[in-house]
Formats: sequence, structure tokens, C-alpha cells
Amino acid sequence: MNAFRDDETDDLNRIERSPAMEQVYAMCTHVARGNAAVLLRGERGTGAATIARAIHRMSARAGNPFVTVSWPEVTESFVENELFGLAGSPANASHDQGKIEQAEGGTLFIEEVGDFSPAIQAKLMRCIRERTFVKPGSTTPQPADVRIIAASRQELDRLIEEGRFLKDFCDELSVFTIRIPPLRERKTDILLLAQHYLRKHADAAGKPVQRLSSDAASRLLDYAWPGNLTELEHCVEHAVLVCPSGVVDLEHLQPMLQCAEPAPSATEDSLSATLESVERTLIIDALRASNGNRTKAAQQLGITERLMGLRVRKYGIDPRSYRSGTA
Repeated sequence: MNAFRDDETDDLNRIERSPAMEQVYAMCTHVARGNAAVLLRGERGTGAATIARAIHRMSARAGNPFVTVSWPEVTESFVENELFGLAGSPANASHDQGKIEQAEGGTLFIEEVGDFSPAIQAKLMRCIRERTFVKPGSTTPQPADVRIIAASRQELDRLIEEGRFLKDFCDELSVFTIRIPPLRERKTDILLLAQHYLRKHADAAGKPVQRLSSDAASRLLDYAWPGNLTELEHCVEHAVLVCPSGVVDLEHLQPMLQCAEPAPSATEDSLSATLESVERTLIIDALRASNGNRTKAAQQLGITERLMGLRVRKYGIDPRSYRSGTA
């Protein structure tokens, strides 16, 4: 996939070869062709920023800015000012720019959209729908040529039920949803990623570390990786720093990995995941049979259209891709 260019994004694309990630990259290729908002669903540490940047680089906006928004646990007024800027004099225009203006012509990536207040969500929804925004302290709309890619580790449907997320905003973001699978669902990627991080941090530290021992590799495969790629990279970086030779052994891994119990097998731990997989397959089969018609697919499955909509969003399924034999 040539459009995944340079630095970490390019490296990760070349090494992540599990079927699950191949599907993610294929979806990125489709969505990059348009300007619709994109919602990336996945646990913390699964690499949403890398996926978002890849979509940007494959799009017609690639030559324009890619701006990241990440402000956990800050005040609403701070978020509003940082996103939309401040109304001021022309002399101070550059200083008063918010992230939306900085991303003009490009992509705005929101790392955790579920943390934003409904008031901020409403302003972002206007930006998506009307391609305009209003700075705090002003009443004059300004044009905004920005594509929004948002990530969420939280279940937005639950936040909607709790009154913490606007359904209309969720609908705007969910035009195209991509689910990024956790590392425990893509074990074939673990050693490839570990070797990539090993080379990266060995080079940075100027150390001759070249590979993992079989015991260390087995332990990495057995571990459940609740922190996903972020945790794996930190683990490998630690091992590189303490390893005195060219081979990372079990004793060089962090203590929690040295004594960790093997990750539960699918038959022991993954009933929920298995049921979700079956449900997703049934929905896809119904969409194929109905030529991508969500209403007919829902009828075939004996569920309501609303439930079908929730499940399509949950699993990152694009019904349009099953029209006219395109899937």
C-alpha cells in the first residue's frame, strides 16, 4: 500500500500483516478518497493516531496540515479557545488561531472525542455540517475546510444513553467507522512489532541489540497486552536499555512480564469476543444478501432498524461496500 509513506506510519504498515490489520488498511484506502468524518474505535494504545495520519496521507489533503487534539481533563473554556481560537484584532490573528484554523485544508485528529462536553460536540457538529465555526467572543461564522477524524476508546452509544454525548454528533462522526483491533486479537503482529521496536530503540540508544531469544518471544506471545502497542513498545524499550548483549532474554523483560500468567485461551476468556464475531458475520452476510440495504438486512435478522444501525456502527461495517457485489 504505497500511500502509507515515510517514518513510523510507513514502518508499521509494512510490518503489521495480520488479516485484521489488512482489513483496517483496506478500509483506510476507501475512506481516504472522500471528505466525510471518520470515527476510529479501539482501546487505548491500539494506534489510532497512526491510522488517522495514514488516512490523511492517502487523501487529497496530504500536502496540508495534520493537527492533533489531545486535552484530557481540562476545562471546557480551555478546549473551546484552543479548538476555535479567540476573536481578536487582525494584528493578532496568528496568535488567536485555534486548532481548526491551523488544520485548514487538512485534517483535524481528535484523540478522545468522548471526553468533550455536549457544548463542544455541538460546535464541532456545526463545523462538520456547515463547514463553518464561530470563535469565542465573536458572532461571525468563519469557513472551515477541515476533515475531522475522531477516536474513541469509550462506547459512544452508552455515553448517548447517559446524556453525555449527542446522538446527532455521533451520527455525523459515524459516516465511516473503523474498528482497530487490540493486540491480543492480532498475535501474528506481536513479534513483528517487537522486532521493529527493538531496532528502533537499539539504534536510538546506540546498542548492538539485534533480536529476541525464543523464551522472550514466547513470553511476549503469551501476554495479553492490555496497553496494546504502547505497552509493547515500552516493554521492548526497557529490554533494550537493560540488555548487555545482542539478544534480549526473559530476564531483560519487565518484572510483570517475567511472572505473568499466559493470556487465557479463546475457549476460556473470549466467549464475548466469539459472540461478537458471530454477530458481525451474520450482519455482513445479511447485508450481502440484501445488496447493502440495512432495512432488509434487519428484517432478515429479525431485529429493528435502530438495533441494526447500532451494530453496524459498533463493528465498523460500511453497508455501502456490500452494494452491487463490491464486497
